[in-house]
Amino acid sequence: MEGWSTQYSANPVAEIRKRDAKEETPSSVVLNDLTGEVYKDEDAVGGGSYSDVYTGLWMTGKAAALKVAIKVFRSHIYSRGDILKLDEILKKEMHIWGSLKHPNIVLFYGIAFDFGKGPAMVSQWMNQGALLEYVEKERSNLDFRARLNICIAIAHGLSYLHSNNVIHGDLSPANVLMDQGVPHISNFGLSDVVAELQGPFFFTVQSGTGARWISPELLQSADGDGVEGTPVLTMSCDVYSFASLVFYVVTGFLPYAHRRSNVTVIMEIMQSMQSNATAYPPRPAQSLLTDECWAILMQCWALDPAKRPNIHVVYQLLEEL
Repeated sequence: MEGWSTQYSANPVAEIRKRDAKEETPSSVVLNDLTGEVYKDEDAVGGGSYSDVYTGLWMTGKAAALKVAIKVFRSHIYSRGDILKLDEILKKEMHIWGSLKHPNIVLFYGIAFDFGKGPAMVSQWMNQGALLEYVEKERSNLDFRARLNICIAIAHGLSYLHSNNVIHGDLSPANVLMDQGVPHISNFGLSDVVAELQGPFFFTVQSGTGARWISPELLQSADGDGVEGTPVLTMSCDVYSFASLVFYVVTGFLPYAHRRSNVTVIMEIMQSMQSNATAYPPRPAQSLLTDECWAILMQCWALDPAKRPNIHVVYQLLEEL
């Protein structure tokens, strides 16, 4: 547990970013050490290529135990050098997450060292699962206004992140969790972890639908010298991804639903960029998507990241619909 500080600062996020600029590990935000207080279920309920998610109970010392989500990183699949990288990046990202409080952000409770070589992340449990499945399950119960309200709430959360200089980096319906009909953004900042360990193509392999959500500039696999490098994440990347998320929530269709694999999605995006200087999915012939909402999405899908509105503007535009 060495190096995992537990002291507050008056402005934790600003302090973290200031320290990051000096390449120091942030140490100003409390990370509750829950070691020995959290008990996880035996079988994972989800996960990805680099971690497993379990349900569990946090024995808070109060009358009733609290159900929590426990993310355990698969440290055994990485080299010792990669584990050291993972440890340093996780310190930064967990300090940032621990400083954020918003009704549309999943709460981070703390860390536990009971489940592997490194810290496991203990967070708020969301009873209705990922937005990806929620929209499909509730398809017949969600009218345009209900779908739009979900999108507005997500925009509110993302606006909060960007106001605190936090880039999500992997925004998709799989990383928005639902509880009592309210969306909560999850897994922000962890894109840095996987990009560092898996290289520039991690965006497209996290799930079978990964390429559908990411900003097209992140599909560029080489820099000017033709050498592969890690894509640079910006807030404009989040805005592009958010528009694709809105497309899914409002229409009920995945972006590029006519393409079944990441490879064919990427090929279509690249061809569109070359021939039409555009990069957005085709509009469904029949859906709840209005012309006004489509116009907002088109702005967010601008090929030039500098021409995309910031998320604060997008939030206001959606509220006016």
